[in-house]
Amino acid sequence: MLKAVHNYFPQKNVFIRHYLGKKITLKGHKIVLVGGCFDILHFGHLEFLKYARSQGDHLVVALEPDARILQKRSTVIHTQKQRNAILVPYVNTIIMIDK
Repeated sequence: MLKAVHNYFPQKNVFIRHYLGKKITLKGHKIVLVGGCFDILHFGHLEFLKYARSQGDHLVVALEPDARILQKRSTVIHTQKQRNAILVPYVNTIIMIDK
């Protein structure tokens, strides 16, 4: 289940929040969707995001929840909310996966 989608507009440095009942439409643009935990964000992640962004006009990241990380590791380094804030400068839209 998705919590919310955040659009980030660097030129205005603001978030616009879209709830599940609304759609993000980008007619005529190629949308690239990638997913991951990104805990901790490292150089390999940045190269991956750079490549993904080069493949289209709008980069969307589906960000895994803390619970998913805890299935694989014993601890979460950055919470999903913190990881969201860290990723903002590198992507256009972040989908925060709830469960």
